[in-house]
Amino acid sequence: MDHLAEQSVLGSLLIAAGRDDGETVAGILSAVQSGDFLDEIDRSIFEAARAIYRDGTQPDAVSVLGRLGLDKDADARTYTAKLINETPTVANWREYASIAHDEAVLAQIQAAAIRIVNAKTLDACREDVAALESAFHSGRRIRTKTLDELYKDFADRQQPDTAVKERYPIGLRSIDKNAKLSEGKLVCLGGLPSDGKTALALQWALNASAIAPTGIFSLETDDETVGDRLVTHSTGIDYDHITEEHLTNRDWAIFAEKAPLYANRPLRVFDESRLSVDQIAAISTVYGLKAIFIDYGQLLETDHERGSTRAEQLARVSVALKQFARSTNTMVVVLLQLKEPKTYKAPDGKVKNLSPTMEDIGESRQWSKDADVMLILSRPTDTSDNDYVEKLSYDKHRILKIAKNKEGKRGRVTLTFDGEHQTFYIKGSEPDEKAKKAKDKEAVGQQTFETLDESKEEGLPF
Repeated sequence: MDHLAEQSVLGSLLIAAGRDDGETVAGILSAVQSGDFLDEIDRSIFEAARAIYRDGTQPDAVSVLGRLGLDKDADARTYTAKLINETPTVANWREYASIAHDEAVLAQIQAAAIRIVNAKTLDACREDVAALESAFHSGRRIRTKTLDELYKDFADRQQPDTAVKERYPIGLRSIDKNAKLSEGKLVCLGGLPSDGKTALALQWALNASAIAPTGIFSLETDDETVGDRLVTHSTGIDYDHITEEHLTNRDWAIFAEKAPLYANRPLRVFDESRLSVDQIAAISTVYGLKAIFIDYGQLLETDHERGSTRAEQLARVSVALKQFARSTNTMVVVLLQLKEPKTYKAPDGKVKNLSPTMEDIGESRQWSKDADVMLILSRPTDTSDNDYVEKLSYDKHRILKIAKNKEGKRGRVTLTFDGEHQTFYIKGSEPDEKAKKAKDKEAVGQQTFETLDESKEEGLPF
């Protein structure tokens, strides 16, 4: 195998050290690992350079050869000279490092695959299967940039022809406008059982699949049910016709017309009740998924480390998903079960439910710490609908709240849930509402988004 990339990394390192460019040397040594070198000689040079740098000295060619005891070896001196002379430019060391890392990972995968093929028993290949998952999950190394580089990146991003981060909208205008639901984000969607978070996630995933490869990891619902819900949402066939397996001729005609519009979208459903973060990361990498939906987070397999609590295990799951989202530029959406709602005693003596908050996430609060965006879906309660003149329906309406938003406003929107077609609309923008108010330019989506006071987290009016 041609080791040009890893040799260029070493050449960049030695050149930078010879120029006393400590910043580049530190960047290379922090971003690259020994395992990124396939050639044993290259690996030994890198390890010697790292040891010299730890001692407080610049690891130039002379000091590296001296550390290896090869300063008088003609072949070794010729090889280090070759590394320096044949490196195209130090400025591209990050790209060299990225290629070398990918080549090393590929070599690990190929070696593990050969051992798996030659294995005689299932137990004999378990470690290699785990090695494959780990290799697929391995992301880029530590990235570091100077303030000058950050400013240059900023200027580049602001150019009109620069590609912006891909966004994966839910399809609900107010939420999509105020929350950056984009690549590299960890988004949590919390809700009580049967409040509709799976239906909302499927609607969102179908929209995302129009933009990029999308995966649904269904840990609770079988793939047939997921398929039924996707069909009713995308085609408009009544859900009870589907669940009762009683499609009419008109239903079949609608299916024949609309199914081809969605069938070729890059959307995959993974029906598996036992998956770990590493497995999801490996699968996502294999299939090139850029948006993934996990239903739901508390069902993910944990490490079961001795002495650790369930909350601690789930906290590690949350951190791992956050790291995976950032390192691979994947939007990760995790559905979370909320605890039973808190109650309060009203002046009339009746016990009423409070609208759920981030504090109601079950088993671990780490999710709310790691999430870039936290959405909470709930049915109207006595404290969530008192701002509106009309009474909201417990069955028909939902409140979708942006409870946390690192790069935008918090707030809430009232939704209408069309259960017959597993579809959410912003209240006032339902198809029949539009028809009735077609002449009224302000009719559609009047109840959209209310900004929350950032200084208040407790005592909110919902």
